[in-house]
Amino acid sequence: MIADKEEVLAAVKQHGHALKLTEDLQKDKKVVLAAVKQWASALSYASIDLQNDKEVVLAAIKKVAYALQWASVELQGDKEVVLVAVKRDGYTLQFASEELKNDKEVVLAAIKKDGKAVMHASAELKADKEVVLAALKKTGTAFAYASGELKADKEVVLAAVKKSGAALEYASEGLKADKEFLFDVYSINQAAYRYFPSPRAMKKNEFLKAVRTKRFWKLVKSAVQVRPYALHWLEMQAMRQEEARIESVAGDPTYDPMEGCMNGVNSCKKQKLNCSPIIK
Repeated sequence: MIADKEEVLAAVKQHGHALKLTEDLQKDKKVVLAAVKQWASALSYASIDLQNDKEVVLAAIKKVAYALQWASVELQGDKEVVLVAVKRDGYTLQFASEELKNDKEVVLAAIKKDGKAVMHASAELKADKEVVLAALKKTGTAFAYASGELKADKEVVLAAVKKSGAALEYASEGLKADKEFLFDVYSINQAAYRYFPSPRAMKKNEFLKAVRTKRFWKLVKSAVQVRPYALHWLEMQAMRQEEARIESVAGDPTYDPMEGCMNGVNSCKKQKLNCSPIIK
């Protein structure tokens, strides 16, 4: 056993884990501070009193946030201490007190660092739309921890799918059965298709055609609102495209009647013609 304080102090400054070699100096604040500044996990060998010492704990957390797990229960409930930890590593929210897991400021700070930290938030905050949306800005996988109510919220689901198509798996059954909503999902992230309730049963070709058709009519609506005569232009373009299409693929059962219109709109956009304002 190392008994000499100066020897121990010199040792822990080089190797913090040396603190475990002497029980007597695990109660010495100067020695423990030197140890945790070199190796944050040395806090696990500190005396109970020093694990409850704010200065010592903060020194350890500033080295490695995960040291919060060895802080006293009292300091795990100290907002200042926990904020320092979660701002360095959001996942350390798991070591905070239940009260602080229900503190919106603390949880948002943790989420800002790691979106998945929402999994350690209170049930109340997992049902808070602002909190969940903040988590989804970081990662779509955070959606798995949202409340049942938010899993049925279209805005929240779309925000999740935008980040990760796999997030659709956790959406409510009601939304996954809503074909119109699935059009929106697909438009945002095509990778979500594999998580549709029954991809094969939905006949992908027909579904994709419906998506294109829906997009087209959105363009038409936008066009008419901006320039009334745009609808006439689109009709003319569609007729020209249709004639060419019929000549080349007459009788093709997979032909999409909206494709001609879409090609016309895209052509207009590429050529930067006068109709460009219809495309927003």
